[in-house]
Amino acid sequence: MGGKFLEMDLADLIDTDDDETLKIRNLVMNEGLTSNQVLLKHPELLHRHRDVDRMYQAQQSRVGRGYRKDLEVHYLYGLPGVGKTHMVYNSVDDMDTIYRVSDYEHPFDEYSNEPVLLLDEFSGQMKFETFLQAIDIYPTRLSARYHNKRANWHVVWLVSNLSLKKLPWYSSSAVSKAQWNALCRRLTSYRRMELDRTLTDLELPVYSLAEVFAEDSDLAAHPSLCS
Repeated sequence: MGGKFLEMDLADLIDTDDDETLKIRNLVMNEGLTSNQVLLKHPELLHRHRDVDRMYQAQQSRVGRGYRKDLEVHYLYGLPGVGKTHMVYNSVDDMDTIYRVSDYEHPFDEYSNEPVLLLDEFSGQMKFETFLQAIDIYPTRLSARYHNKRANWHVVWLVSNLSLKKLPWYSSSAVSKAQWNALCRRLTSYRRMELDRTLTDLELPVYSLAEVFAEDSDLAAHPSLCS
């Protein structure tokens, strides 16, 4: 039965009045359940999981069109096995609120509107432009195989074994100094976890305006482009 609705336009899906679709719409739109909650409580709807997710995405788009002015983006690095990921999970009351990415080939395929995004073992595997979109306060839709996903997280954790300067984007000809500074401006914190699990606050490795202007003559002629 799920195949019948697989290629339906979202508007048609919302307007369809068969019993299953009405049930999905009520659970998502009226009861406010997430995609995962619907499928856990109603396993008989598993064959409609894509429709459940699409309905939930539509609901989230309705209620969350504004920008995420409270978005936090934390970069945490340290030696392997020191406890970085463990610390992130300990920072929340419910581990199910974290969407953890470890497969960077299709990072957002399974995203289901979790409020916390964890980019684990991060070493710059994503396209730079996609990464900037993921940590932007403005409404963003990210590519996924089945259908695009709306970024509804309010906290982003970048957990890495590498310092920012050791990411491939730093000193890369593919990423300008102005673009690198744009990345740094979006970070709420930049910390290193020590062997005793204490955290050390670090200064962001931003380029000076002189370095930015020296690289790009257009920016030198229009300094406001760097603001």
